[in-house]
Amino acid sequence: MSKNKLIFQNWIVEIGYDPQRKKISKYINPERFQRDKDKEKRSDYSSEEIKTAVRNALNMLSDEEREFIIHFHFMGENYREISEKSGRSFYKLTALHKRACKKLYGNLAVFVKNRFHIDIKIENLCPLCPSPYLKEINNIIKNRDKSQTWKPIIKILETKYGIKISTPQILIGHEKYHLINDNKT
Repeated sequence: MSKNKLIFQNWIVEIGYDPQRKKISKYINPERFQRDKDKEKRSDYSSEEIKTAVRNALNMLSDEEREFIIHFHFMGENYREISEKSGRSFYKLTALHKRACKKLYGNLAVFVKNRFHIDIKIENLCPLCPSPYLKEINNIIKNRDKSQTWKPIIKILETKYGIKISTPQILIGHEKYHLINDNKT
């Protein structure tokens, strides 16, 4: 990378650190700066704890999602550069980016709720993931006969668990993207 290239950084790289805010508050109101500094010392979380949570969330991503996040957010590469290296089209990278960020958001939601007491609404488009029988359903999907269609699985889900699946693509997507997280835990 050239020296003149501006590297894009965001919350993943510099979590909670805003040097501009500290400079302004230091020079405008020194008492407030000291209060902020004392408050930071008293806080029950550390930046290391947050970084660990982000690292854990990154580890829950698939290899290609993690690689994309590292190249885009940490190394400051743009879609064109990543596309040239990986051989993926711009549109596939866009979908990959959206999916990876959505997973990161979901993976960090519990940490944010527990640590900062902020309720985060997670839009879960997968009809299987919110089920209280998720482990059983995942076992059924993992142990299915791959030579058969998804029809028997769809029938079991509807009769035994009351989950209506309209297309097999929903199960394929769940198997491809959501069982990854289940395997790593």
